[in-house]
Amino acid sequence: MALHNPIQTQGVNVETKSYRVPLFKKDGNFVIWTGAGHVRYFDSDKLPNVVKARLGIIMNAPFAEELNQKDMSNTDFEQASSQSEAYINKFGKEYEDIGWQYNKHYYCIVLSEEELAELQAVEYG
Repeated sequence: MALHNPIQTQGVNVETKSYRVPLFKKDGNFVIWTGAGHVRYFDSDKLPNVVKARLGIIMNAPFAEELNQKDMSNTDFEQASSQSEAYINKFGKEYEDIGWQYNKHYYCIVLSEEELAELQAVEYG
């Protein structure tokens, strides 16, 4: 898998730092890029609650059904010149502080600085 990193963004609350964090989900396994080429691996049982909550909202979005049909292999995604598109919110303003889905397996979740720090501190998922 290609190395991705969280991208700092300004949330609705200007005083709070938020990060757009890439996430890959397949067959109940999750890969979350936490920064500087570091990843955390989780299965469904060990996935942190904050991530579960964000994914639950995203997966119930009106756009999710269509995106779940949009399959793209890992290689296609990693070689695409449009990888950065996964960081772009196409779900609408109401998802700006939650996250969105790029295709069947790739998501971008929005985490606060504190939430991202907690994920970075996890040693095993």
